Amino acid sequence: MRTHRLTGLLVLAACTDVTTPAPVVAPPAYRLSAADVWSGAAVQVVARAPLPGTLPTVILGHTAALVTRIDDTTMGLSAPVGAGIVPVLVVDLGGADSIGALTVHAFDQLGTLYGLWGVLSQLPAAPARVVGNGITGLTGVDLVTGTVMPYPDSMHSSDCDWGPGVTREPGRFVLETMARGSCVGASWQIAPFLERFAATPAFAPVGGPAHGVIAELAPGRWLVGERDDFTLWACAAVCVNTSEDTPADVPGQLDGVRVASLGDRAAVDGRSVGGGGMPVIDAATAMVAYRVPSLAWSEGAAFSAGGDTLFVAGGDSVTGGRCWMFALQASDGVVLDSVPLAVRPGDLALDPGGRWIYVAGQYASYHVSYWVVASGLEVLDRRTLRPVSVMQSDSLPLALSGAVSSKQRLVLDAADHRGYVLRTDLYAVSDSLHWPWTATAVLFGFSTPF
Repeated sequence: MRTHRLTGLLVLAACTDVTTPAPVVAPPAYRLSAADVWSGAAVQVVARAPLPGTLPTVILGHTAALVTRIDDTTMGLSAPVGAGIVPVLVVDLGGADSIGALTVHAFDQLGTLYGLWGVLSQLPAAPARVVGNGITGLTGVDLVTGTVMPYPDSMHSSDCDWGPGVTREPGRFVLETMARGSCVGASWQIAPFLERFAATPAFAPVGGPAHGVIAELAPGRWLVGERDDFTLWACAAVCVNTSEDTPADVPGQLDGVRVASLGDRAAVDGRSVGGGGMPVIDAATAMVAYRVPSLAWSEGAAFSAGGDTLFVAGGDSVTGGRCWMFALQASDGVVLDSVPLAVRPGDLALDPGGRWIYVAGQYASYHVSYWVVASGLEVLDRRTLRPVSVMQSDSLPLALSGAVSSKQRLVLDAADHRGYVLRTDLYAVSDSLHWPWTATAVLFGFSTPF
């Protein structure tokens, strides 16, 4: 009987054992709207309760921020300028609350790449690799490691052009070599493997044995850039010059060509295009499809993934004027929107994730015996086209190189949340080229928000 009563007591104790409830934690008084931001971008601090008449103080690192009231519970401020992790503190009558930290994204890398020059192209399936002209031939660069990788000189000669010509096929380029005073080209697959395809047609001489840029717009359709103009060709058994202007060339000193993924349009970078504005090419016919009359020059163009929208950056005057980005209907050039730019554009790229539009900015100043170069970057919201951030890199002095001009290339590595702006020199291309032994590309790197 005693045993039975003890068992009953044990059962009673087990049934009446109550676990102590976890303490209720009040939500924070303030929170950040976003913790991963661009340098100088707008940031919001959201309060749990209505804000008092006198706004709380927000301290970024060790500096009090300029705060504005957006609504009853929201304050607005600007992120710090420059890359880094910045703690955020809110001070009100109740005390000081740490509400986390801002990870601020901006330029954080500056370096040089010896022996790289000309117009660069990004390799597919290897987001941080580009190819361009080396001292004598084709050169590849791994932007993560800074490794320069020359290709055999038999593939390409820096005597002939400013770099590999683009095609509509990812990883396939037009490479040219000098033979008996003339440049002879062929299509090469560079990535993911090396393979030589058909030779390029023999274009009639239209300005010398060498080209600034060359591009295969579509099968049998070509663009060939010269010193002050360019020609368009439709080739079958023979090549016919389809350029619309008289004489048979189109005004424009080109230093870049972008072919739409659909293969129906090609945009160009260049200047001195005449009074009609920047031309956009019909790839199927190798003729000028239309012009962008508001742009006297352009540096930077990108087609949307579907190929229906063309984004192009440039200026409305050869000297002075204002710089713009236009969003165009790619088929006919109808202007969908336009945005004044805070930078002088050098290149344009679309965020693969669809959030941003990047416009690289050119900056250089001459100091008697050397240049000081830097890069700007304007980030726009892809949906609204409003500027999100404008930033500038550190500067770097460069010795005089004898280059006739320079070129920028924006390279995005979405998987690694990195971006790069490369500044290269453009030298006079001719059959008696003095080798650019001092050619030095400048690499500006930046991180992007997650």
